Amino acid sequence: MADSYKQETQNRYHEKLDSLLKGLPDFCRTYFIGRENRLSEVTAVSYAYNLQMFFTYLHDNNGYFGSREIRAYRLEDLEKLNSGDIEEFLHWLRYHRDSEGRECHNSEMTIQHYISAISALYKYFVKRGHLPSNPVDAIDRAKRVKKKVIRLEGDEKKELREVVESGAGLTKRQTAFHDKNRERDMAIYEVFLTTGMRISELVGINVTDVDLKAHTIGITRKGSNYQLIYISDRCTEILMDYMMVRERYGPPMNEPALFLSNRGSRISVRTVEMMTKKYVTAALPQKTDRITPHKLRSTYATDMLRRTVDLELVSELLGHSNIATTQIYARYDDKKHEDVRNVIDGDKPVS
Repeated sequence: MADSYKQETQNRYHEKLDSLLKGLPDFCRTYFIGRENRLSEVTAVSYAYNLQMFFTYLHDNNGYFGSREIRAYRLEDLEKLNSGDIEEFLHWLRYHRDSEGRECHNSEMTIQHYISAISALYKYFVKRGHLPSNPVDAIDRAKRVKKKVIRLEGDEKKELREVVESGAGLTKRQTAFHDKNRERDMAIYEVFLTTGMRISELVGINVTDVDLKAHTIGITRKGSNYQLIYISDRCTEILMDYMMVRERYGPPMNEPALFLSNRGSRISVRTVEMMTKKYVTAALPQKTDRITPHKLRSTYATDMLRRTVDLELVSELLGHSNIATTQIYARYDDKKHEDVRNVIDGDKPVS
């Protein structure tokens, strides 16, 4: 059920990937075509950027690779590289100076992305018998640091909902927009908080994707998979209120988008991000720079895990292709830690 918006989004990524491939060796095109049904558009473009940086580094710093243009590299040239060559590149990524003498740093998370991109390229051709081995396998990867999940705590969800509904704490100019957008904004944040969908999924919803009688919304997940998700009675009522005033935005006759901008066109990711910052600043100023639409997804994920204690179910609700991705939310639960703080002293029985 991909509509023009979803198709246009995919087309933009395909065009960007094609543009990047024009500066990469031909075997990279073979690789990306071969993995087209496995890599999302976003991941493919990210990997292409990583490989572009890798081959540019080799061209500028490796005598063998510096003798030819990057486009002329052949697959067998990759056999010339060992794990030490790749580790030199990773060392350079961590700290170097650009052509203008400015310091450049990359985080360990970014380094891991580069390792994944290079390793995936080697694995593809090793699996097909075109390369003998993958030198990345010999590289010691940094131990992944378990970061605390950032989310809304305690009554903070209630406080955010109240500000979105009332407009309390907004500036005079923001209040003027709130008067028009109240029903729309309430619907957007109710969907975020009660479904945990991604911002790209939310802005991509069409009116025809919503079935209020069945309490469902159809969304396009990563990998262009279409999935029906169920919404609560409260979310259904708030969405109904918005849909009754949707025409207020003056959309063109053929505009399919559910959530509209003040110009009557589909609301953008950037607009929703700015809205979130506005409402969080008014409701929870201490978290202005920490709560984003993705953190509302984190809030949903951890809340659902606490209530259902069903990792597989929550993974399905979030649209994760790998349950390991969901486990980061399972690891985070300060409430469990608080509940057992007196168990060792016998002050509280273990339930």
